[in-house]
Amino acid sequence: TLCCYLLEVPAMTKKAGVLCLACILNKGCRIYQSRPQECRDFRCAYHQMDKVSLDLRPDRCKMIFEKITDRIFLGTQDPRFPMTIVAQKQILAFNRQGFSVIVSGLNQKLDTYLAPRHTEDSIQHEFRLYIESKYGRT
Repeated sequence: TLCCYLLEVPAMTKKAGVLCLACILNKGCRIYQSRPQECRDFRCAYHQMDKVSLDLRPDRCKMIFEKITDRIFLGTQDPRFPMTIVAQKQILAFNRQGFSVIVSGLNQKLDTYLAPRHTEDSIQHEFRLYIESKYGRT
């Protein structure tokens, strides 16, 4: 249920960093059958990986990883905790696999961890395009 706290859900006017009113902590969504499309469409990387350690579960590693383009993963860090060693190792693993990782906290600071042969400018440009297409803003 970390996504219920960290992520913005415009359809519910739910802001990032505020627990969703439909969330039952450690259980799930009380409106699961009628949840907004943004929630239906969202699948964090933990749920998309075939073989994954339980340590990478968002509530354990304190970060939600999401593949947002063919070259970028977005990591949304739980600002109530420092970055865990497991999250750091996963960022390095993504980098070795050719993905850059942008880590976002609620303070709007973005940290970029570049994969080999990626440039800061190209990754930031691609990320801005993603944000504009998803949210209609930069």
